[in-house]
Formats: sequence, structure tokens, C-alpha cells
Amino acid sequence: MILSVLVPTYRQESYIKQCLISILNQKIDFELEILVGDDCSPDNTVGVIEAIAKSDSRIKPVSYTHLRAYETVLDLV
Repeated sequence: MILSVLVPTYRQESYIKQCLISILNQKIDFELEILVGDDCSPDNTVGVIEAIAKSDSRIKPVSYTHLRAYETVLDLV
């Protein structure tokens, strides 16, 4: 079994690291993937996500070059 966690984000540079680490630290006995969709954040949210993804292959970043609002979450599913 694999658990897919969807994390849509926008302008969360200060919080996204804590969010992802919290998910990764859960004690589970099955496979996990974290799909992180950033909706064209103007801050460094994408940089933080990519840095964490480099050290953990369970994180799958998805970034957009223009605002997509609710479509961001739908694309992750």
C-alpha cells in the first residue's frame, strides 16, 4: 500500500519545511509519497521544497509558472 499526501502551497516559505518534515516523521509501516504543488509562489517556497526533495525521494515537487488556483490540487490527483 502507498499513501499519497497532497500538499498544495502558495507563499509558504516560512512554513513548508516544517510541514514536510512533520509528514516525513510519521511512523508508518507502508510506502509514502508527498506530492507538493506550488502555485507560482513569489517567495522562495519552491527553493525550500526542492532542497528537501533532493534529500528525500518521497517528496515530488510540482511547480507552475502562472497562477492556477484550485487546478493545482486537481493536477496532483
